[in-house]
Amino acid sequence: MFNILFRKNNLDKKAIKFFKKNEEKINKIFSLLQDKKSKKTYKKILKLHCFKGNTNICNSYVNTQYFPRNIIKLSNNETFVDCGACNGDTVLKFIKKNKNKYKKIIAFEANFNNFKILEKWKKRIDNMSTFNLALCNKKSKSYFLLKTNLTSKLILKNKKNFKKNKNYVIVQTEKIDNIKDCANMTLLKMDIEGAELKALIGSKNTIRKNKPKMAISIYHSYKDLINIAWWIINLNMNYKLYIRHYSKDYRETILYAI
Repeated sequence: MFNILFRKNNLDKKAIKFFKKNEEKINKIFSLLQDKKSKKTYKKILKLHCFKGNTNICNSYVNTQYFPRNIIKLSNNETFVDCGACNGDTVLKFIKKNKNKYKKIIAFEANFNNFKILEKWKKRIDNMSTFNLALCNKKSKSYFLLKTNLTSKLILKNKKNFKKNKNYVIVQTEKIDNIKDCANMTLLKMDIEGAELKALIGSKNTIRKNKPKMAISIYHSYKDLINIAWWIINLNMNYKLYIRHYSKDYRETILYAI
């Protein structure tokens, strides 16, 4: 499978070098994907990240993102943890899809402008907790880049000149393992602009305790296409893996662990 990806005219040398270095991991992940659609999608997404181009491989409807019917089976007792809840759009989709039957919703959003909208929804939604926090692998403070409402992100690298840029603010980071509301989570969604792996590490104990169904974004970095799936595999919890893609470019690739 792997050799198909690398032919002439490739453009992203860093991605190609990383994929070649991790060939064994890629092949292992590929072998563990549960259906033909996942395998086909994974091949094309890896190739896409090598060529830096657009694609027409969109293979699922956007309104099924995070909760595809043939992969994620929802119960009436879900404790849903939404990481990167934005303005509440995914929470509303979850409620609609599950016909307003669930145990609890916990929503995290670090962008305060989005969080204010989320708080308004909270007043109309039963059993919902909201946290204006950035999720990571430790409790700390970090810089947060304010861009558009959909692309604000936690900065994980140490930068010296952030204070000079008005688009950066300081936010509190926290581990899911430290949040009591999340102790019994059964469903976990993450779309946090590249901080997914760190946040998963900070959720390890809770994941081990509950084995929640997971929908994790893996498109923010070519490294995430390997590292996130590999981390889940190494939990040794017999998760079944699926991949779906929801756009005509490199964005919106989701890894499901069931």
